[in-house]
Amino acid sequence: MASANIRLLVDSCCDLPASVLQDYGLVVIPSRLKFQDGSEFLDERINDEMILACMRQHDFEKQAQGVTPMGLDEMTQRLRAAVDEEQHQNAFVLTMTRQYSENYDAIESAVARINHKIKTNFRVLTSRVLFAGQGVISLEAARLVQEQRTAASLRERITRMADSVYTYAIPESLRYVRKRGKERGDENNRVPWLLAMLGDSGDRTPIVRFFQDRNEKVGEIHKSKEVAIERVVSEVESLILNGKLLSSVVVVSYAGELADLNQSQAIVRLRRVVQGSRYQLIETVMGMGGVYHLGPGSLTIGFSAMPHSME
Repeated sequence: MASANIRLLVDSCCDLPASVLQDYGLVVIPSRLKFQDGSEFLDERINDEMILACMRQHDFEKQAQGVTPMGLDEMTQRLRAAVDEEQHQNAFVLTMTRQYSENYDAIESAVARINHKIKTNFRVLTSRVLFAGQGVISLEAARLVQEQRTAASLRERITRMADSVYTYAIPESLRYVRKRGKERGDENNRVPWLLAMLGDSGDRTPIVRFFQDRNEKVGEIHKSKEVAIERVVSEVESLILNGKLLSSVVVVSYAGELADLNQSQAIVRLRRVVQGSRYQLIETVMGMGGVYHLGPGSLTIGFSAMPHSME
């Protein structure tokens, strides 16, 4: 149960299970994904099945058209509705890394509009990562809220955590990523960086690291997705064994049915490694923003750790 006087909000690219979001009282600012047939999906992270049903219904490569930014009026209404100003003295909006967020500008503008007009004091903080890594920092922040931390100490801790959180992304299909990168006329497209980074890699699988608002290809291009996952899992195992993992949790987000992860020997090994330690492993369906940008079947792994290299 959340602290009585601090409300924590996250955007829907925060990869955590709906049950965890609800248990910790995390309020989700949804994203809206538009499809070619004119339909839209509002990703409020209410339950994983809604995301999976949308993925089954649509061919993302052919039909998904982009994440539509939320208007200022709607954002303002959602932020105001998220708090009880008689109860919540402070509210933190913890977002994905700023340059990839379709809603960051609206969030900032809405906060500027409502601060000093209500009793609750809103602050916008960036996690500096995306997807599974954002889930890590959001969960750690929610646990601090439960510990009744002051707003000042919570803000300082979140800011410091953002400097040590990593997301490792493993796309399912380079063809899908290239298609997103080559789309024109879509001002919401956020993947040209990935397209340029990967170059002509054939059908092989890259590992992309998000860290401190940066993104970069890690090491060589791997011959399969499983080999790439194994490389990241080996790094997590090394960090645990050497006492360099700083978060209490490792998050795995997957753009598909979680049962599919049972087919990955690397993920099965990661479960054993984490279960044999003092850490927690959380597996979750990827949010719709991640599915759109990386493609169905893609996977991300997030954690906080001391500096390390996977080159």
